[in-house]
Order: sequence, then structure tokens, then C-alpha cells
Amino acid sequence: MTSSPLAPARGSVRFENITKSYAAKGAATGVLALDDVSLDLPPGKITGVIGRSGAGKSTLLRTVNLLERPSSGRILLDGQDIAAVTGNQLREVRRRIGMIFQHFSLMSSKTVWENVRLPLRMAGVPDAEADQRVAELLELVGLDHRADAYPAQLSGGQKQRVGIARALVQDPEILLCDEATSALDPETTRSILELLQRINRERGVTILLITHEMGVIQEICDLVAVIDGGKVVEHGPVWQVFSSPEHPTTLSLLESFRRSSLPEITRALSGVAPAGAPDKRETQLVLRFDGTRPVDVSALVNQLQDQTGTPVRMLASSITPVQGHPQGYVVVSLGGGLGHDSLIERARSIASEVEILQTV
Repeated sequence: MTSSPLAPARGSVRFENITKSYAAKGAATGVLALDDVSLDLPPGKITGVIGRSGAGKSTLLRTVNLLERPSSGRILLDGQDIAAVTGNQLREVRRRIGMIFQHFSLMSSKTVWENVRLPLRMAGVPDAEADQRVAELLELVGLDHRADAYPAQLSGGQKQRVGIARALVQDPEILLCDEATSALDPETTRSILELLQRINRERGVTILLITHEMGVIQEICDLVAVIDGGKVVEHGPVWQVFSSPEHPTTLSLLESFRRSSLPEITRALSGVAPAGAPDKRETQLVLRFDGTRPVDVSALVNQLQDQTGTPVRMLASSITPVQGHPQGYVVVSLGGGLGHDSLIERARSIASEVEILQTV
């Protein structure tokens, strides 16, 4: 007797060869916004999609709840192809998917309570049940004390929290975030990202997050997909994509985060005092870490001295944990008589990559 395959988990999304084109006035062919996109969103994870303006990321997000219907391909929600559903089936699909907008999209004439409760009123949910859900969610987002306030009386962060509560009010399994923090200041952005992480962790909601900010990806995402010209050009765990980007678009987007280029290191060393005695030669090594091994910066000097048998000075370091994987560089200066090849060979037991910077 063979066992039947397990059903896809709640909140799983799969894009299979999704294409989306728009008719262009006066043009013989349409504008291709999505070009044969295949991508999995694992249930209960936060997946970020990043790309330049016009790359197709918002179009991809809006195909999940069919605000944009794909021209071809399949969208599987918990294993069910939803690309062509209509009527009651479409309403049911959208009930399972919450959406947070960049500019909040609140009704100015309604209070916080009424804005959050509106989807339940439209769905015919009994008053007692609706009131209980609204109260619970306003407490979750920290706005139970502003239930009677109007949008004009709220800060940008508070408005977005109302939008999050409204998106969760029908207990969705998937939450779509379309540039949800781009209109907010850095401090408010951090608080909103922390809230989204909490929702993901406590409620198991699958989150698809569209952004143009690599900092947002680094802060909360488990996976990242890079989209360029309507194609997904790179995809994987955030720490792996950050440590070893392959596509030129990814390299460009990560430029300000990959703080291990030689110009960056040279600037970091500009204020470092030279070696003690003028007759002593020292070799400066750059040790790069890609997240595949632990890094104990404080113990690094002792490790290198044990490996090389030479005096070691720490000159500069920039190590950032990405999903718990330390990435960045450490620059050290080594004295003694070992040749460059021997120094590099012995230092490779400690770092992911080793490079001679200069001899001084």
C-alpha cells in the first residue's frame, strides 16, 4: 500500500511560468511586465522581492490576490491553481490573502475601529465576533487606545498599523506588503518590521514583501528574490544571496551593504597608525567572511598568531550578522619572515577568503 502525497501546507504559494503583458497604445506588441517567472514562497516564511523601479515586483505581488491576472502560467495557493478563478471562488481566495499598501488606503471618514472592522461588515460577520476580532487586533498592533481616532489624527506609523490590523482581520494565511515602509522614517520602519516579524512568528502567516530597500530585506526576510526586467534573476536565503551575489543587478543593489571592497577597506585604514619600528616590515591581510563559518573577532588575533607564529595587529573590522551568519572583513597586520604564499595559506584556515592588501 502506497501512501498518498502530503497536501501543500497552509500559506504556500507557487508561481509557475507566470507571464504578464499589457497592451501598449500604438504598439504592435504589448509591454512584458513579468517574463516566465517561477518562484516558490514557503509557508510560514517571509520572502522579500527586490528590484529597481519598473522591474515587475509589484506586478508579481498583485498576481497573488489576482488584482493583476497573469497572461499565462499558474499560481498555486496551497496546491490549488487560482489563476482563473472568478465569482465566489475569487472572493474566497482574496479572503485568505491580506494586503498592506504603501500609502495606507484608510477611509478618512471612519475611525480606526471602523476601518479595521469594515472587511468583516462587508463579509457579514456577526457583530459580537467582529468586535472581538477588532479588539484583539488593535491590541496586537498597539492601537487599542486609539480606536476612536480618525486617520488624520494618526502618525504615519500608526496609520500603517491600522492597515496591518485591517489586513489581518479575516485571519489570512498570506500577507502581501507592497512597499509597506517606504513612506516611513527609519525609526518607524524598524517598529513596523518588528511587528511584521512578530505576526509571522506568532501567527505563522506567510509574508511576501516588496521593497526597494536592501535594509528591509536584511532585517526580516528569510528568502529574497531579485527581479530585473520581469525575470527573477537570483533567489535564495538572504544570507547566501548577500554573501555571494551573482547577477549584476544583485551586485548593484547590494553595493552599499557589501562593505568589503578595497576602496572601503582603504578608507577604514586611513586613520590607523603605522607599525612601531621603522625597520620592521608588516604585511596587511584582508580576511573576508561569507557567513559559512563562525567569527570571533576578539579571538582572531590569537588564532592567527598560533597559525603563523608571527606578531599580529588588528587594524580594522566590519562584521555584520545576516540571519545569524557573520559577513564582512577583518584587516590585520602581521610581522615576521613568512612569505606571502605561506601567510595566505595559513590564514585560510580561519577566513573564507584571504587577500594581501599591502606590505608596509
